[in-house]
Amino acid sequence: MAFETRFANFDLTTGLGDGSSEADAWQDWPTLMTGVNSLLSSGNHVRVGIKRTSARNVYASEINWSISTGEDKYLTLEGYDTVLGDGGIYEVEFAINKRCKFLGSGIEVKNIHIHGNHSDFIFVLNTGGSVAYNCGAFNSNYGGFYVRDSTITNCMTITSGPAVKLYRGQAFQCKFQRTTAGIGVIISNDYRASQLLNSEIWQNPASTSASSIAVHIDGATTTGSSVLATFNTIVGFNTGVKLSSPRQDGGSVFLFTGNVFANCDVGIQNDRTGFESLSVKSIMNGFYNCSTNIVSANSLHEHEINVASDPFLAAGSGDFSLNDIIDGGLRLKGKYPHSTGVHGEILNLGAYQG
Repeated sequence: MAFETRFANFDLTTGLGDGSSEADAWQDWPTLMTGVNSLLSSGNHVRVGIKRTSARNVYASEINWSISTGEDKYLTLEGYDTVLGDGGIYEVEFAINKRCKFLGSGIEVKNIHIHGNHSDFIFVLNTGGSVAYNCGAFNSNYGGFYVRDSTITNCMTITSGPAVKLYRGQAFQCKFQRTTAGIGVIISNDYRASQLLNSEIWQNPASTSASSIAVHIDGATTTGSSVLATFNTIVGFNTGVKLSSPRQDGGSVFLFTGNVFANCDVGIQNDRTGFESLSVKSIMNGFYNCSTNIVSANSLHEHEINVASDPFLAAGSGDFSLNDIIDGGLRLKGKYPHSTGVHGEILNLGAYQG
């Protein structure tokens, strides 16, 4: 086993093209994928730096890459600007109805933005134990990320369809923006939990359409498939969170806490009935300009905080930092006790604004 670093530069037309150095970087995606597969098959850990191109890289084909990793080997694909590790973003534009799909496990994708016009999700992590960090999905025709048994963190989307579908997946500290009326985040589980934490879900422009739902937990969600949604900011949707009536399975818990719902007709709508509805818990959430905070027959909901004034610094431009207006943002600050943090630490509601 060895730790191998390789390079790709799709502007480059000179050098050996074997990926061994920046001067000899891989110059197209097929060569990169072939080279990486060879290194992984030899039991190597592989890190590939993909240099930002002078203009957005245009790729006519689809990336549909089945990657074989494991406990003894992993793959990192990392965009950079001038020096590997500098956090620069590699951007690629796909041809119409072409997209990027990673299949396998143990894959880390960093600093890569995917652009295109696809009728499905354009950035797919159909893997196990993989992560996308500081990545973007921009799709003018449908959805952003599809995340199965994996995690996206510090990622962003601008899409005309759902920003992300979590299938036993996690999204942390992300910025999701949908530009047409519809669902922002789809959660569909079986036997494993999904988590949506510290993220912004924004319908821009706002919509009063019944189809406009920030987080939709669909009826396919089954036994043991819990959902944790905490410290998110949801703005401009007709419904903030909707739980559709499922199969009548037990063992699932749905916890919504520390969130801020703004400019929604309904904050949380629980359409589950009977035993299943009792597993839905809404605790310590904030509401601004919502006609109804919670619609639910018998799920637990308590410690609702209502504010009369706009709580955000500049919501119109996408800045959802809490302001210091007494009956606005200030009322949502320092409300949530955090027992695992520093003694006496009290958290603000909604997504963190760094």
